[in-house]
Amino acid sequence: MAIPGQSIVVSGLPDFPTEETAEDKITLYFQNRAQSAGGDVREVKVNTESRQAVVTFEEPSVAQNVLAQPVHIINNSSIQVEPYLPGGTGAARVDSADQVSMAGGDSPSKAPQQPQQNIYPALSAPVHPHQPHADPYQPHADPYQPHADPY
Repeated sequence: MAIPGQSIVVSGLPDFPTEETAEDKITLYFQNRAQSAGGDVREVKVNTESRQAVVTFEEPSVAQNVLAQPVHIINNSSIQVEPYLPGGTGAARVDSADQVSMAGGDSPSKAPQQPQQNIYPALSAPVHPHQPHADPYQPHADPYQPHADPY
């Protein structure tokens, strides 16, 4: 059973031949303190189709230690970890059939991705044709020359 504060969501898992193999590999990885900063694992629920799992630890501090690590790698594949949050938008959950899914029923690998727009609004703003703009190929004013007093 996934427990908020004690469970994490693992996504981007590599392909495993069976769910049992995936559970074993994930358990071994997160129990290895040297690799994952983890500890005793209570339960692992895997969905090989969505390549996600929910890992529940015996102690909440173990989940926090794992989440604090910047990089996690299983079978030479970089995986992502995040806190388990039941309900809420985009939160993973475990249904009654012990399947991991995303809130709303979508798995993150199948959810349509919308491109981000206007990440850099100043770069995407059109230049007015009558407004002068700096030419990067023109020399700049010499910073060592005295400036005219504007007043």
